[in-house]
Amino acid sequence: MNQTCSKIVATVISSLALGAVFAQGAWEDFNRAVDRSDARAVQGYLAKGMDPNTADARGDHALAVAARNGAMPLVRALIEGKANVNLRTRHGDSALMMAALSGHLPIVKFLRESGAEINHSGWNAVLYSATNGHHAIVQYLLDQGGDPTASAPNGASALMFAARYGHVESMKTLLDYGAALKHTADSGEDALAWATKNEQRDAIALLKKALAAEK
Repeated sequence: MNQTCSKIVATVISSLALGAVFAQGAWEDFNRAVDRSDARAVQGYLAKGMDPNTADARGDHALAVAARNGAMPLVRALIEGKANVNLRTRHGDSALMMAALSGHLPIVKFLRESGAEINHSGWNAVLYSATNGHHAIVQYLLDQGGDPTASAPNGASALMFAARYGHVESMKTLLDYGAALKHTADSGEDALAWATKNEQRDAIALLKKALAAEK
């Protein structure tokens, strides 16, 4: 290889290395902007070609982080930037699930209107919202066709999670939409057992009344 070729190769290698450094820096800056819910900064990175589905070091993609944090302007910016509304994080959570878990109803509605799926295997938004007792979100998701009988990987239903934590309003809604009173998890326990174990008196009373009405 002559001296001229050697210089060209060295220049190319140097340019690639410098590009990698810039790319790493852009990735870090983008994720910092997402963490602080800076929609304008994120829009700037998207305009420069940043992938809207970029995930951070935890494996959480930008839309899921924005939904979890209740950052509507950022959620809108990412959706407008063609983020995949049904993309899952490393742990299997969608943006809709994160918004439901955190109680952000306007974001839940916006994501749903943008094509977010409610029913799928494993954990889902109905289970998450019932677990944290976000009654308005439970109601909305069921109105949108959410499955009141869906169960988590351990077999536990949304009704069981609501009963465990004493979220009576969510329990009432789930029952109104057809949640199974006697459904059991892999452990063999049902909603009444979970409510009893956790001393949720109002939940126990509701379940006993519902069971009596079934006879």
